[in-house]
Amino acid sequence: MIQSAKGQTEPPPYQIPPFVYNLTMKPTTERQALCAANKAYCTSTCGGDEKQAPRNFCNVTTLGWGCGCLQHIPNFEAQEWPINYADCSGRGQACQAVCQSDRVSNVDKGACNTACASTYFSKCGTKDQPASANYVVEDISITPSYGPISKNGTNSTVDNNDNKSGNSTTTKHSAAAPIGIAHSVGSAISILTIVVLGLTII
Repeated sequence: MIQSAKGQTEPPPYQIPPFVYNLTMKPTTERQALCAANKAYCTSTCGGDEKQAPRNFCNVTTLGWGCGCLQHIPNFEAQEWPINYADCSGRGQACQAVCQSDRVSNVDKGACNTACASTYFSKCGTKDQPASANYVVEDISITPSYGPISKNGTNSTVDNNDNKSGNSTTTKHSAAAPIGIAHSVGSAISILTIVVLGLTII
């Protein structure tokens, strides 16, 4: 039990059961739309002209993407990129799906749904959005690691399950500190920045 600021005893946070999720599970039409939106964001943040974004790609199958501006570092916060936002909201939906499954008792379904909402939906698109899986790659032919982006911008170890286009990540949660896709909920989203041949790539 947890002691509240008012001295009242409160139950521990609900522990969301582990679940598997990856944006590549989305239908082809949705992945095409995500890629188009992500590339549009790249063009916009590079100055609104395609010539200012000479490195701008997205693989519809793997959702591996990259963006490089000619004159400056892309300045959109990570949660504003369409693929990162979609990853967060998709995890919220997958979280609620497991709440409705027989893995969660009828008594706990309400608490489970509430935990999904507070962990994902209420934070998607905000500075507190859980760090997304890493879909950033250096070349459109490379399959992303799909591992989480940690605070220092590196990938953490995750449990993986093979799917048709790469790996899907297993999201685990701890009762003491809910964990989203093997990274801390509310952790700052890092931008992977690589400078190659004068281009800034994220």
